[in-house]
Amino acid sequence: MFFGHFANFQGCSNQQRLYQIMIQLTVEDALNEFLKTFTDFGFIQGNHLIYWNERFATADPGRFIPVVEAVVRYAIDQGEAVPFDRFVLFLNKGNFDLYFRTVKAYTVWFYDTLMGMQNASANLANSLEQ
Repeated sequence: MFFGHFANFQGCSNQQRLYQIMIQLTVEDALNEFLKTFTDFGFIQGNHLIYWNERFATADPGRFIPVVEAVVRYAIDQGEAVPFDRFVLFLNKGNFDLYFRTVKAYTVWFYDTLMGMQNASANLANSLEQ
């Protein structure tokens, strides 16, 4: 399971762990695909909405779960408040239905966190390559 991999990163900084995670999951592609499923920005009565395309999750739950876990773990590592305690309790269970419902309920949070995670990873990769 995904979180077993985190044992390999003890003693690393959060940024180093993030970079390792992004590389090792083939997450780069999976995260990019996951990010593309958050499509169509729209404004309805002044509220900024993000509509979520569900194909990525339903087409391949085995990839969807590790990506969601990576996003949540990144937020926790950054000390960010995670707005769904029940989900965090079930992180190691790999419960697709629970994960799917959680992402649906917190679409904007996942989108924003995923953008932050990808930006942090890109910045870190650039700094390590220089």
